[in-house]
Amino acid sequence: MAAEISSPVLETVWDTETLDTGQIHDEVSRLWDQVGDTPAATASAPEDDVVALGPATMRASTINLIAVAGSDEHVDFIRDTVGKLRDFVPSRTVVIQILEERDTPPSYNVTVELREPTSQRTRAGIHFETITIRTDARQVGTLASLLRPLLMSELPTYLWWPRDVPHGRTLFSDLVDIVDRLTIDSSRLIHAPGDVERIRSIRTTIASELITGDFAWLRLSSWRQLLAQFFDPEHTQDCLTSISEVNIAYAAPRPDGASGLPAACLMAGWLSSRLGWTIVDPMETSKTGTSWTAMRATIGHRKRDIMLRMTPEPAPHALFSLRSVELIAVGEHPGSFRVERTDTDDLVTSSETPDMPHVSRMVYSKRPDSATMLASELQRLSSDRVYEEALESALKLFA
Repeated sequence: MAAEISSPVLETVWDTETLDTGQIHDEVSRLWDQVGDTPAATASAPEDDVVALGPATMRASTINLIAVAGSDEHVDFIRDTVGKLRDFVPSRTVVIQILEERDTPPSYNVTVELREPTSQRTRAGIHFETITIRTDARQVGTLASLLRPLLMSELPTYLWWPRDVPHGRTLFSDLVDIVDRLTIDSSRLIHAPGDVERIRSIRTTIASELITGDFAWLRLSSWRQLLAQFFDPEHTQDCLTSISEVNIAYAAPRPDGASGLPAACLMAGWLSSRLGWTIVDPMETSKTGTSWTAMRATIGHRKRDIMLRMTPEPAPHALFSLRSVELIAVGEHPGSFRVERTDTDDLVTSSETPDMPHVSRMVYSKRPDSATMLASELQRLSSDRVYEEALESALKLFA
């Protein structure tokens, strides 16, 4: 099967001291004129998300996507990921690359492209626009106002912030004011417990009505499903009232900045928010990186503490996410329940209670790629209340 990649059909690149949005619009129109018949304002739409341009050309008519990058590698990652989308392609993607300050006068490098997905499973003839603007950190304060005229009117605008970006805090604050949706990957933003403040600042900055998604949360989908399945049988449900330990092992920070700590925090937040546990004290962290705290369950007048431990592990299979989650119940309803990633494609579950001998099974659970997660976020119509509650609980771990 052919590789799923996206390549420019037509492109233009130029350098300029002043970002002229009118020039960019003119260049986009010129490229459309070259790739097919001139787009007509009254062109009929064979489907809701495309507009016919000619016998073999269709123009995506869906959303504006703004994505922010800090390096050439990040730019390539964004463009390739958008190019791998199958059924829902942004009409216009604007990629902003923030470079370190230079001794030369401030300037912009602009690339305007028409692209098409080349996967055999994608409808032939669909084209979409990508505008890449490179500039240094001195221009950050004006970028949001310059971007407004580049957004296609009457289409919603999404912001994708896939990785950490130097000097990005001001730009982030400005961009959230002009977008309708936000998608982040917190596994790229948090490397150590002290970095959790970044996510807290994001929550403080964004308006409450701004729908937010997180790749770190999406990677936990299978984990959450498998953990919940442990307690579907009646004879294990009582164990939930006897859990005394939660042990989470996560991917240690890597040289490229990826870390499983956000996934561990979200997992702990999900458990506490779903089971009604409260955080007793902020987490403490040892020199080896292990963090711990107590969570408290309240049933009537009875209180019970649950020890939470989160440990980094240099496990390659835990990339961006978790290595294992273990729940241990003691007392009247004892039991142990564990989910563990053994390789890139599989999770192994194991459980044991007095009424049920040790049971283990392997579950196919390949980590979702960036294109799959981005597609999921772009097409989600409403906020994810469970994620929001898990995030609020997770932030309390490092208050």
